[in-house]
Amino acid sequence: VPEGLPAVVTACLAMGVKRMAAKNALVMRLDALETLGSVNIICSDKTGTITENKMKVTEVWVAEGESEKLLVQVAISCNRASLPNLGDPTEIGLLHYAKGKGIERLDIDEETVPFSSELKYMQTRHGPRLFMKGAPEKIVALCDHSDHSEVLAQTMRMAGNGLRVLALAMEEKGELRLIGLMGMQDPPRKEVM
Repeated sequence: VPEGLPAVVTACLAMGVKRMAAKNALVMRLDALETLGSVNIICSDKTGTITENKMKVTEVWVAEGESEKLLVQVAISCNRASLPNLGDPTEIGLLHYAKGKGIERLDIDEETVPFSSELKYMQTRHGPRLFMKGAPEKIVALCDHSDHSEVLAQTMRMAGNGLRVLALAMEEKGELRLIGLMGMQDPPRKEVM
């Protein structure tokens, strides 16, 4: 192995870093350039940086025997945001969708399970009923009589279209049943397209 090889490789990588910096790409480790050389497509997302951070409901799927009105009511009642723009962008998007449909939210008697990234769902009590909103795989696993394969197939279809998918369920008389799914989109900023 020639003794000068490590120095030549380092110099070549440093020249690559300099060229990338001129195009606003920051490289922190030289060895990362070697791997980056074989990459064809880079996908990244930072909500509010690449996207507008304005979630909008674009698709709903209602379980058999349920209604869209109940689905929307669960979505906006199991919700801590308020209009015009106070709270989580996902929850604000749900409120805007309901406003367009003319559906009113129910007051929260108690937030029995606050949302956390570990649980991936939240639960609120409204009189004798409990409403749940969260990740489809979590909600479906908790439901008593839902067709897991159908719900997960709908979830995959929506997610395949680039939507963020929320599952909504209601517990009444000791039985937790899935009401449906809502697919939301966060459009990219015009300047990144």
